[in-house]
Amino acid sequence: MAEPSARRIFSARRVVLIAAVIVVGGAVAAGVAGATSGGRGGVASPGSGGSSVATTPVVRTTLVNAVQEGGSIGYDGWYTVAVPTGTTASQVTLAQQAVTQDKQQLSADEQAESDAAAAGNQTIAADEANIGAARSALTADETTLTADQAVLTADKARKTKDCAGAGASTSACSQDTQQVTQDTQQVTRTVSRSARIRPS
Repeated sequence: MAEPSARRIFSARRVVLIAAVIVVGGAVAAGVAGATSGGRGGVASPGSGGSSVATTPVVRTTLVNAVQEGGSIGYDGWYTVAVPTGTTASQVTLAQQAVTQDKQQLSADEQAESDAAAAGNQTIAADEANIGAARSALTADETTLTADQAVLTADKARKTKDCAGAGASTSACSQDTQQVTQDTQQVTRTVSRSARIRPS
């Protein structure tokens, strides 16, 4: 009698194991079916016959049996994207680059103009300084010329007096003649220097 009793215990355990596998497999299949059919929130939408299908939560546990279910994953609906009309992004970028280059060129031109103006101002200032120096030198030469001419006039008068009559052979007349010659040369040099300074 012990052997039939053991067989009944084994059969009972086998029935319980098969039932557990069926329950777990049904729960997994129901979860997959609910995920693929509903897709939003876990509640299936009503069918055409008006009946609703309840979902079963999937609990993580030891997997005893795996069942492969056919299906596919897709996107719900489609949308039209309107491309804005007008200037494209590349055209805007090219225009911005052109504006940047123009600004750089304008800045360079302004700097060059400023440098040229500064150089011109320096040249004008140097020319004005040279003109001022030339005028001062001319004034000094004119003053010197006036003094030299006065000396020459006085020496000529003394020569005329010392060389009159019998005095022409005297040493005083000879000295006066040499002095007048020197005075004349000095006046000539001053006039020549003034002519070089004086603008034409």
